[in-house]
Amino acid sequence: MLIAIIPVHSIESATALLQQAKQADVLEFRLDYLPVIDLDQIKQLQAIAHKPVLFTLRKPQQGGVYKGDEAERLQLIEKLITLKPDYLDIEHDVPLEFCQKLKALSPQTQLICSYHNFINAPDDLSDILQHMINPVFSIYKIITTATSILDTLRVIDFVKNHSEQYQLISHAMGEVGVTSRLLGKIFGNYFTYASVNEENIAPGLITLNDFVNIYHYHNINHETKIYGLIGDPVAQSIGHIFHNTEFIKHQQNAIYVKFHVKPEELNLFFQKIANLLIAGLSVTMPHKQTVLAFCTAFTDEVKAIGAANTLIKTDQGYLAANTDGEAVIHILPKDLKHKKIVILGAGGAANSIIYSLKKMGATVAVYNRTIHSADVNPLEQASNADYDILINTIPAKYYNSNIMHFIANKIILDVNYQATPTQLIQVALQHGCICIEGQAMFYSQAELQRQLWFNIEI
Repeated sequence: MLIAIIPVHSIESATALLQQAKQADVLEFRLDYLPVIDLDQIKQLQAIAHKPVLFTLRKPQQGGVYKGDEAERLQLIEKLITLKPDYLDIEHDVPLEFCQKLKALSPQTQLICSYHNFINAPDDLSDILQHMINPVFSIYKIITTATSILDTLRVIDFVKNHSEQYQLISHAMGEVGVTSRLLGKIFGNYFTYASVNEENIAPGLITLNDFVNIYHYHNINHETKIYGLIGDPVAQSIGHIFHNTEFIKHQQNAIYVKFHVKPEELNLFFQKIANLLIAGLSVTMPHKQTVLAFCTAFTDEVKAIGAANTLIKTDQGYLAANTDGEAVIHILPKDLKHKKIVILGAGGAANSIIYSLKKMGATVAVYNRTIHSADVNPLEQASNADYDILINTIPAKYYNSNIMHFIANKIILDVNYQATPTQLIQVALQHGCICIEGQAMFYSQAELQRQLWFNIEI
């Protein structure tokens, strides 16, 4: 179930937030934000919720903002339970006798025993859960902090292994832990928490709008296939927006998420996802070459260029493919035979583009910052190059206008994509060039990836 967190700074502000939380299944009233607890006002708020409600009066040690002492807090919780909320969150270190008293006061209220770790994701999550187990509790909530994608995968695996036996809520906080929030429902997470607005209630919290309109949360089930991006960094990617939109459009039961995998984590990452049945991956820098060590089959192009941007899960393992070059072919003029094409850069994307262009009969000249073969020219010599089409694959942060050579009415493609035109595109437009921005290539290669994943004839 999708639960919207309502920070109750005042009854009026909370009432306004209720209007934005209509797509949630449950409402959590964070009452520790209130300066004064007024039971009559909270009862009124409860009445207009028109959904199941969860009361939380969180202490600071567990991530809350309640300012009174612990004895006062427990007295207030005892009063709040008399309003008979559907759920009440109580920290794991609160005395068991007190929890039993709460259950006696409102037997129909489901008590959530919660644990929060704001430092890391402990290895002993199963032991932590076992110490929390008691018949007085209906649901167990174990929230950790991810410092790496490996922490995130550990939490996902924990949910997968325990959600059949217990009503369990578990995810990892932090940017790198977002994936655990998104995939939890597939593996049986009982609740998934969402913010109603952009208020920073917890690190890595996703808005209700994003859950519903980007990730289509209510369509996720145990059969949902997982696809995602691996790279370092991945935050700037818009792949999750494109692919999740396409999945819904084509009625494909799938979700696309981001895995922030550092180079030193790649080996363990593939070990840990073996049991998650990830059906396909997009691959970005710096993994396009190193990822091949974890694949069992390769397209002819990948064999030739030594780089992949797409992995497809098969019964034998991952098949490595590359859609970068084909994507460029799709967005350039149809007749490329004998066209003079200059490529700036010689990385994984560039190699795929070069491979595809040569298959089309184009004449390709490559210029790069480092020279690693006789087919590559020094980047500074690009200022004298003649071309029909210039394709830049060098990251935007390394752009140097002094070595660029723009020819009016010639095509300039910058594979870098961002919200506004790159500096290279801006200057090229000033010189009268025909410009193609990186978004065009991104959408082209992403669609080719989707077709490979779902075995759609290209």
